[in-house]
Amino acid sequence: ELIYNSDKAPVGLALVGFVIGWKPSFWIDELYDKAREFLRSKGLDQRPPDRANLPQDMSLQMIQGMVDGKIDRLKELDIDNCQRLAREHAIILWLRPPYNLEMIVDWVAQAQLCVLLEDDKVEALRKVGVRDIFGYLEAIAPPASRTAVQVILQTVPIEVLAGHLEYISKEPAFTRLQELRK
Repeated sequence: ELIYNSDKAPVGLALVGFVIGWKPSFWIDELYDKAREFLRSKGLDQRPPDRANLPQDMSLQMIQGMVDGKIDRLKELDIDNCQRLAREHAIILWLRPPYNLEMIVDWVAQAQLCVLLEDDKVEALRKVGVRDIFGYLEAIAPPASRTAVQVILQTVPIEVLAGHLEYISKEPAFTRLQELRK
């Protein structure tokens, strides 16, 4: 009797259709949940990754000389982490914010080192005076000092340091920055 009025018109059905049409995604989600419960299956949910397997978040605060105002200025340019800064062209970056070119080259060089090594390794190198990718390259170029750097970095094998030499020399962002630095 609720569905039909005295003239046998489906008034209740029209009301149900109106309510479902008002917020269809809600009702579709509810229907999906009920069907999933009925079939006792997990559904198509994605499994979140293990926290240990997530990539390291390399904040701009890892770079020496970065303070909140400078970080905010770079974020306005859509540069919000070291990975983005390491690949940025220093000349293009220099044209936008009010910082001198030497400072920007230094920031990009530090960001490139941060991308190459983990934060604890970067900190260990800074303690011995290696603060950017140029200093790192100079430190690992001669085999004798490469061994000393390997002792500082502890868990990084000497073969990886030799591989860094090859990688850095072929990296377009580094070669562009090196030419600019000269």
